[in-house]
Order: sequence, then structure tokens, then C-alpha cells
Amino acid sequence: MMTTSPSLKSRTDAMLNDLGHAAHQAGDSVSAQTEALERRVGAAWTQMRQLEESAARRARRAAVSTDEYVHENPWQIILAAAVLGFAAGAMMGSRRRRHRMHVS
Repeated sequence: MMTTSPSLKSRTDAMLNDLGHAAHQAGDSVSAQTEALERRVGAAWTQMRQLEESAARRARRAAVSTDEYVHENPWQIILAAAVLGFAAGAMMGSRRRRHRMHVS
């Protein structure tokens, strides 16, 4: 049977104690970092919700303003839509003609 010297046993116990202490400190550090990360993520979610609510408010205001303008100026809107439709149709027709010329 092999016996260990008291100094080797005390040094081993001291090393194990130091390792346990280091592991405990590392765990505390990880816990603190986790809590800090959770706080930052929570703050980011809060800010995102505030931005979303702000964007929704602005979109509603724009929709109301647009609706009011269209009701107050229906003929101008009809004319503008017709001009835009004509211009889009002319551009698409021009592209088709050029495409056919290159293909033939």
C-alpha cells in the first residue's frame, strides 16, 4: 500500500481548493455576463417595439392624409393615374418592340 506524504496531500488539497474557487468565480462571471446580455436583449426588444409603434402611427397618419386628399381631389387623382398608366404602357410597349427587333 502506498501512502502519500502530508505535503503532497496538502498541496493536492490546496490545488483542488484553488480549482474549486476558480470554477466558482468563473461561474459568477458567466452569470453576470448572462444577466448583462439579458438586459441588453430586453432593451433592444423594447426599442424595437417602440420603433414599430412609431412606424405604425406614421403609416396611419399617412393613410388618413392620403384618403382625405383623394376625397378632396378625385379628378386630379384619376388624371394622374391615367397618365401614369399610359406612360407605363408606352414604356413596356417600347421594350417589347426593341426585344422583338433583336430576337428576329
